[in-house]
Amino acid sequence: MSERRENPLARARRELEAFEAAVFQFGQRTRAFLDAFPADLPEPLSVLPKFASEYGPTEYGARSYLHLVFAGPDGVKAWAERLGVPVARSCDDADGMAFVRAQGVLDGISLFVGCMTPATDEELTQARLKDAAEGGTR
Repeated sequence: MSERRENPLARARRELEAFEAAVFQFGQRTRAFLDAFPADLPEPLSVLPKFASEYGPTEYGARSYLHLVFAGPDGVKAWAERLGVPVARSCDDADGMAFVRAQGVLDGISLFVGCMTPATDEELTQARLKDAAEGGTR
């Protein structure tokens, strides 16, 4: 008895319909979020919708999210407080900058909020030590 395989064109159409529905739903949630943007929180420099991002699962914990970019840490801290999540800070000695970020969910939308800010001397020293311990050449 042979196994019947699904027609690849029919499968592609079915997957396309599911993708289109998911994009539409994400767009609707994003639009509702933007329409009801919390007036008591700082407004970001930019809002970047990310749908099914290849970086989502490992970087931000969600495949579709809004990336809110702020001018400085105060905006990130205010949003982190609303989200009920901690603020993380990391430094890469290569550019002398620290990345301040938080992630969470508000009104059904996954949010990643962040900014770049000059690293402290201590952060740069720690980044260099870490790089050296990992065999880096900076």
